[in-house]
Amino acid sequence: MCTGDNLDTAKAISKNAGIIQPGDELLKNYALIGQDFRDIVGKELIKIEDPKNKDKTIDSVEDV
Repeated sequence: MCTGDNLDTAKAISKNAGIIQPGDELLKNYALIGQDFRDIVGKELIKIEDPKNKDKTIDSVEDV
C-alpha cells in the first residue's frame, strides 16, 4: 500500500486492512515514508498526466 498520508496513519490503516499483521513492526522497514522507499528502490518521483483527467497530474516513479 502506498499513501501520501502521515506514517502513523498509514500504519494504522494498514493494520486495519490486514496488510500489516501483528508482529510486523519488529521487521526492518515494514513501513516507510515515500522518500525512504524511493531511496531504497532507486527511483525518483515524477508527475505524469492523469489518464482520467487531462487537467490533473498524478505521482509516479521512474529510474534515476
